Amino acid sequence: MMQAEPGQPMKMAWPTVFLDQWVWIRFAAVATGRSRDPDDARAYDEVRQASAEGVVFALSATRYEETGRIRDPRQRQDIADVVAPISELRSLRVHNDLVEHQIKIALHEILGRPTFRPSPLQVIGVGAHWSFTGVNAFHRVFDARDKVVDTIDGSWLRQVAQYTEYRLFAGPVDSELPALEKRGYVDPRQLEASATSRLEQERALATQFGSRSDPSATVLRFLQVRELWGTHGKMLARIAQEYGVPGRAIMPDPNARTPFARDAAEFMERIPTTHLMAQLKHGIYRQRREWTWNMLRDIESMSVAIPYTDVVVMDKDAVDLATRVGAPTRFNTTVIARMGELIDVLPDLRKDVNADAEEPPGWERLGPRAPFQLDLPRSLEPEEVPIGAQLRLVGDDGEIIHSPRTPGL
Repeated sequence: MMQAEPGQPMKMAWPTVFLDQWVWIRFAAVATGRSRDPDDARAYDEVRQASAEGVVFALSATRYEETGRIRDPRQRQDIADVVAPISELRSLRVHNDLVEHQIKIALHEILGRPTFRPSPLQVIGVGAHWSFTGVNAFHRVFDARDKVVDTIDGSWLRQVAQYTEYRLFAGPVDSELPALEKRGYVDPRQLEASATSRLEQERALATQFGSRSDPSATVLRFLQVRELWGTHGKMLARIAQEYGVPGRAIMPDPNARTPFARDAAEFMERIPTTHLMAQLKHGIYRQRREWTWNMLRDIESMSVAIPYTDVVVMDKDAVDLATRVGAPTRFNTTVIARMGELIDVLPDLRKDVNADAEEPPGWERLGPRAPFQLDLPRSLEPEEVPIGAQLRLVGDDGEIIHSPRTPGL
């Protein structure tokens, strides 16, 4: 059995910042002239400059969720207008993919299985598909025989993809809702109200813990097991079978006093995202606070953003929670709650940008580097495309995800 110090290389090649929703809302207020706060205005200017110089401002699935639940289309549009050019809609990879990679590294470090350390994972990608499925999905032009038309200008394809993702992030306007609902669209707030939602699960667990005098270390261990095995049990079973890992080596038995039991406990603590999520939730249970969607999404965001990015800006409550469990120190991440603090850390991040480094993964697959495009692309001329050509959404593996007929082709 291998004994190794934990050494997951979490940070990326580009200085990376994660901004909470309140920051983007205040930037939108500055951009639309509704805010005169000098710190907000300065931070907005400094962040735009840092983005232009190569600092990555990453989103995540929770950013799409929180923006999508805003009822006012105008407010969503205002937020999208600042989010898109600053972040270029680059996002952290879907939670499940990150956890799977962390699991494989932990198994390698503790048990030597897999034999070789897993290769670094691509953490940054672009768009909603990347945020929710871990797939970079881009539009390609196909001819009537379902063959990719490879003569289409890459700059045009890049603009099409960016405009589409920008409009997707902004969400539908009211006049579009009836047609979308016929195709299965559901208001995000309706999903939140479900009795089986993630929030209701936490509230139910809080009721069970309510009779305890103190949510102790036993409760923390329970939360670790739930976040890892309850959420990712099928994935764990598949990985264990693939690498010949005995179940007792990674499934803790609280009554056991064996080396395997100790390895299982250490294994759970070496999965940064699920371990941090359990710690943060444990902090809420200890305080006996009422669970809210904002609180839950803050925890979900931090469990991914703190391990992988360099700077995380959250609200004060979330920062205090992360600090109490030692997350900033453990992951060498700056976790802050004020615009002035963001302004202070940006100069060092800008110095860390490697001017010779390649563009972060995503848009470069389509066309040359250029400022993010918010404008509707031009219609292609008849001589540029064959008769019957269509735009189709294609994943990294070449599989067609969706094939709408698009005006202008």
